[in-house]
Amino acid sequence: MDIAKGLLILLVVMGHIPVMFRNIMTDNYQYISYYDIPHSYVRCFFMQAFFVLTGLTTNFERPFPAYLKRCLKGILVPYLFFSCITFLVGRIFWEQSPFYHIGEESYLFVFEDFWFLQSLFTAKILYYIVRRSVNNCWITGSILLLFVLISISISYGYADHESPSHFHNYFHYRNALAMCIFVWLGDMFRGGVKLSLLRNASVVFLVISIVSFVLIYAKLPLPQIIEAIILPVQYTHESNLNSLLSIPSYLIYAVTGTAFVFYIAILISNMNCRMIEYFGRNSIVVYCLHFTFLQFIIRGLYGLIVPSSVFLAILFFLLCLALTVLLCGISIWFFNLKYVRCLIGKW
Repeated sequence: MDIAKGLLILLVVMGHIPVMFRNIMTDNYQYISYYDIPHSYVRCFFMQAFFVLTGLTTNFERPFPAYLKRCLKGILVPYLFFSCITFLVGRIFWEQSPFYHIGEESYLFVFEDFWFLQSLFTAKILYYIVRRSVNNCWITGSILLLFVLISISISYGYADHESPSHFHNYFHYRNALAMCIFVWLGDMFRGGVKLSLLRNASVVFLVISIVSFVLIYAKLPLPQIIEAIILPVQYTHESNLNSLLSIPSYLIYAVTGTAFVFYIAILISNMNCRMIEYFGRNSIVVYCLHFTFLQFIIRGLYGLIVPSSVFLAILFFLLCLALTVLLCGISIWFFNLKYVRCLIGKW
């Protein structure tokens, strides 16, 4: 599973390069943005896949005090530590405000940073409660599907807001409600999954991705039911799951995309994948620090390479990725030192 996590966290870093470039620079975004086209399909599953992995690797049989302690150590401690570090760096170098302003409301930075860790913590607690309260796994799955419906219903009320995915989304609970079902899916397959099943699901993912890509760029009129199955739903902290018609696509892309990554991870497991495993075992450090690294790297590289053509944009992108991976690798080594690892909950 470490290889799968490593592949996923590298996809996260790659996806944030054009996002951070757009946030920092106002010019020459055209060619960098080309990566958004394939990544729009990655965004349909890469965060959901982490929740599936959580279900696969978490021991839900622990007593609740022990379970809660592990959640606090493994998620909230590194979340709070890196959130404060990120804010201090932003405050020192870019005069970042301690508050995020969303419409007429303001939220302290610790309640908006690292949405994934917030929703993961909430989802793990919710899933534990439901799982331990219901003996039947299929009833549990039905309840968690109801959670998805509740998330959509609440989000629908904020659909016209200027930032609907953030507005009144305290500790990103709506994301957690929509993601709990993937923790259940991972828990269901704890005993193992046949390689043929992963392969077939991977084929489905590739086929529907190619078909939807063609339909989107051909701009053909489609019935709503076809759109609900074919068109990708990119559900992260910047997108809003607010339509019942989006549920089929949301689940299909997330499940088949996750299977695709798992299948690739199994295929390359016999190769020398130590770096990928290294990043997978320490994905929380990579996730929390790569944002800050990208801000420095993009600003520094832009003074040397202006991505004003396809070739220069590819070069810029690859250099950003390589430097971020290098800095994250060094950071992983540092935060695994004996007297430092306690800062991120490793004690």
